[in-house]
Amino acid sequence: MNYKRLTPDFIRIESVDSTNNYAVNLLKVAKPAAGTTVLTKRQTAGRGQRGNTWEVDPDLNLTFSVIVYPEIPVTQVHQLNFMVALALSKALRSFAPSVLIKWPNDILAGSKKLAGVLIENQFRGSQVASTIIGIGVNVNQLEFSGSLNACSLKSITGIDYDLDQVFLEIYAQLDFYLNLLMEQNFNLLSKSYHETLYGKDEERRFIDANGEFSGVIQGVDDKGLLKIKCDEGIRKFDLKEIRFVF
Repeated sequence: MNYKRLTPDFIRIESVDSTNNYAVNLLKVAKPAAGTTVLTKRQTAGRGQRGNTWEVDPDLNLTFSVIVYPEIPVTQVHQLNFMVALALSKALRSFAPSVLIKWPNDILAGSKKLAGVLIENQFRGSQVASTIIGIGVNVNQLEFSGSLNACSLKSITGIDYDLDQVFLEIYAQLDFYLNLLMEQNFNLLSKSYHETLYGKDEERRFIDANGEFSGVIQGVDDKGLLKIKCDEGIRKFDLKEIRFVF
């Protein structure tokens, strides 16, 4: 397959603490080609959003990190969430149709987590110099800790999936949406993201520092903040300031 923005250089490691950590170390000593991807069967200290860990059973799921050079202004850094979430949701929807994006970039099937993302950026002046996109996808795992509220492609469809097939579909979609990002087609990315956003225009329950409240998700603003319409008007939240109540 011909890719527009990614070079398919795949580094496969049997076991590693974190694919993102491995990618960070690669960037410290060289400039790998955009698209260089670290994949592992066993991640011993995977990291997720909010400082959480990413738990997976070996050999059943996908865990990988992709190095890219977005060349976008720092003011548009939230568009990376749009790009990655759209690529993941589009790819996974080809295997399981009921896939939505939970702000900022989790992927849900129904109300359960199917995939997660950890994006780490390095900046140079006013530009995003490089980005490491860490992705974990539940593919063939059937049992999860009750606290995770997770699912997998297999738990949804009953089908046993080839991990490489799922990975290559995701990689192709990353290339497609990264191209849109680097062409600075920000309006299209934002529009597409909002069309796939979990809970948009629906009343939901949330928890912030003051406790539980209800509101309607209006969307995401131009700084990446979640906008929720509450009794007192529109409130905006950063990632660490709010949680969904399922």
